[in-house]
Amino acid sequence: MPRVTDHIILNSNEDISKKRLKTTIKKLFEKKQLDYYTAVLNQWIKDGVIEDVPFNEIEKKSHYLPLTSVFKESYTMKVRPMFDASCKYKNSLSLSDCLEKGPNLLDEIYSHLTEIPKRKK
Repeated sequence: MPRVTDHIILNSNEDISKKRLKTTIKKLFEKKQLDYYTAVLNQWIKDGVIEDVPFNEIEKKSHYLPLTSVFKESYTMKVRPMFDASCKYKNSLSLSDCLEKGPNLLDEIYSHLTEIPKRKK
């Protein structure tokens, strides 16, 4: 991902990432969704979307993407993992703050989606 500058060093946010994970696990357990959520994460590991941090690298200074969950009762996938790149810790920058902003493509995507039904006629 292109950064605004290569010289920005993000502070470690391990504490808040761990707190968010504990809160997420508690909420998932209460809603009886922990097994499903864990299965999704395991599939992501298998697919290479995410990776385990090797034990010998845990002590290195790192910036983590805090993990949370999104619940939508109306969808078939009622809960999904979400990484929070906008999380700020102790008045520091978030990962989102450090990344170049690309063009907003939502209008373009919307116009293409609305054309699809027209083509079928």
